[in-house]
Amino acid sequence: MHRSRGFTLTELMITVTILAILLGIGVPSFLEFIRNNRVSTQVNELATALNLARSEALKRGQTVTIQATDGLDLTNGWCVFFGAACADALAVPPLPPASGILQQHAALIDITAAPATGTVTFGRLGEKQSPAGNLILTLVPTSCTSGAQRARIVDLLPSGRVSVRRTACP
Repeated sequence: MHRSRGFTLTELMITVTILAILLGIGVPSFLEFIRNNRVSTQVNELATALNLARSEALKRGQTVTIQATDGLDLTNGWCVFFGAACADALAVPPLPPASGILQQHAALIDITAAPATGTVTFGRLGEKQSPAGNLILTLVPTSCTSGAQRARIVDLLPSGRVSVRRTACP
């Protein structure tokens, strides 16, 4: 008698059932992981732009500004520059640093900020000149459910120090 190699139908069905159960448990967690990473990446890009503006102000010994592309809210895109204003910066190809434009960034995707902040200025010593006092931005993903730990708070102190922390969605 010749014995065949391979799987029986019963073994195959048991394997597929176990795989379906594992995917049913793992995929929702993985999707939440992806959403959290997207939020973290975008918030870190904003924090990096703030740190760039501060360090360039120190390096150049002059005022450096991060300004919202629309003039109203940094989540709608921003431009980091020194010297003259950064009007329509995102409408043109990236310019070399000699132009005064240090960085341009498109709008953040599916994130809202409170309060809306249009301009942050750093003085030649790296201190935040405007807006006055502590700037506390709460960045919330539009798909954030109440209680989920996906929102972020960006603290910008008068000294120019930037910190980011996670918080619950409202």
